[in-house]
Amino acid sequence: MTLQDLLTWGAIGMFSISALLWWASTHVKVSAAKVEAEYQKIHGPLSGPAQIVGDDGSDFTATVQLQSRWSRRAAVATAVALVLQALATAFNSN
Repeated sequence: MTLQDLLTWGAIGMFSISALLWWASTHVKVSAAKVEAEYQKIHGPLSGPAQIVGDDGSDFTATVQLQSRWSRRAAVATAVALVLQALATAFNSN
């Protein structure tokens, strides 16, 4: 197996990982009840955060923040895959 082959397979693997991470970013949710419970630990049992609650019981703001973290990981994995693919292509042109 040549270095070009290793780089190509590495890119394929990283693209696969990034696809899974992006898929996960669309499916993660944070429960509104969990956000409220965490808020009450800090601010007292009679307090509550300002929330936008989805039909599925998820907190919109917390869910978007979590999805953003997953998307960031997917973007990094894609960037690594693109670098590996670029290196494999560069070795192919020589």
